[in-house]
Amino acid sequence: MLNREIKFRAWDKRTRKMIDTGFHILGETTCFDLIYQYCMEHGKRKDECGLQRINSVVIMQYTGLKDRNGKEIYEGDILRGRSGFYPVSWDIEYASFMAVNNYAFINTSSWCKKEIIGNIYENPELLSGDSNAK
Repeated sequence: MLNREIKFRAWDKRTRKMIDTGFHILGETTCFDLIYQYCMEHGKRKDECGLQRINSVVIMQYTGLKDRNGKEIYEGDILRGRSGFYPVSWDIEYASFMAVNNYAFINTSSWCKKEIIGNIYENPELLSGDSNAK
């Protein structure tokens, strides 16, 4: 049986910063519990960690794979491929992570040969216009 580490990171839409602390899900803990815990640990007031705050956060799951540099690949990351840049996302129809652009997709078995060049939140310009830019 293949074991995969299940962990998360989050994009804070309010501060426009990545919360990249390697959240883990343990038992009954939810992503919301983890964001609340993060807020409290970083000196936020209790009212700053409520539901409104949690709704301003986008949760991204670790795919269980690493790029060619050993960097963990999460949902929202952008991989560089032959036909441009490929954002990583969860595809509910296939119940798997996908890296797809307008031209092609990258099979997950070859993700370890690709490089993460950014993510969809901090580097949205990588997905607009010329897919072969940069």
